[in-house]
Amino acid sequence: MEWEKGSQNLGRIISKKRFVDLVEKYLGIPFHNVGDNYGFSEGTSSYNSRFFREYKGKEINDFIHFRSENVRIVVLEPETLTPIYEPGRIGFLKVISPFGISSYPGLSLLTPDLVEIVDVENNDILSFRVIGRAKKSEIKGCGVKFGKD
Repeated sequence: MEWEKGSQNLGRIISKKRFVDLVEKYLGIPFHNVGDNYGFSEGTSSYNSRFFREYKGKEINDFIHFRSENVRIVVLEPETLTPIYEPGRIGFLKVISPFGISSYPGLSLLTPDLVEIVDVENNDILSFRVIGRAKKSEIKGCGVKFGKD
């Protein structure tokens, strides 16, 4: 069995929708009560989510992650690394957190994770969907990779 950052490879892929359908069928938990959590050890917050079959009239069958009050989310265009704010755009996730200090960011972390912007209010990104990870991104920190010898 091989492990990769944030996932386990069992030789088959199951979609998020299929997973949630099975949780609902076998555990009796309604899809709207199934959540996911996104976070990393360097950050001060985790991003809670819930599963949506559709959101704002669009079928998505995915988890939407909502930012915490103590962080600012910035999404950067992959080619230029300039901030983007339009819903539906995909870019690298950058997290800024003041650690409770309002005068400067105590943490400014650019992740290799690609996210889709979902909700924005006055250039403040409120929610996002995790799309994947940049190709050839280095696995480090808590992301340990185990493999067969």
